[in-house]
Amino acid sequence: MKRSIRRWFRRSSIAACLALSLMACVLFYLDRTITMPTRAKEQVLLQNLYTIRSAIEQFEENEGCPPHELEELIASKYLRRMPLDPTTRREDTWVVQRLSSAPPDELPHCPRRVIRDVRSGSTGLGLDGRPHSSW
Repeated sequence: MKRSIRRWFRRSSIAACLALSLMACVLFYLDRTITMPTRAKEQVLLQNLYTIRSAIEQFEENEGCPPHELEELIASKYLRRMPLDPTTRREDTWVVQRLSSAPPDELPHCPRRVIRDVRSGSTGLGLDGRPHSSW
């Protein structure tokens, strides 16, 4: 009787370990297949924001004043085309933040409504819990 209980215990513990290992592998695979596409979109979003912001800075350095509209960056050949917002899958959803008060002393010749920053028009949250529109 004792021998059969020991055998049963040994077999069931091996089966339990195998089942737990299999479950861990499945959960790891599911986590990767769910989060990897989202993480990739977020990386593209960060790269596209960097590209637009760099073009705005270059425009300001060369022209002496930030652009009034994003289309000026394309017309002046700082960008070939407007980058795609991967979270909305569109080029026209970028949210432009403008200087609303008087321009700083360094830019006295600039009008008030120049572009200060660009954000995503997405309403979604990133994997870190922050809204895409705050990046």
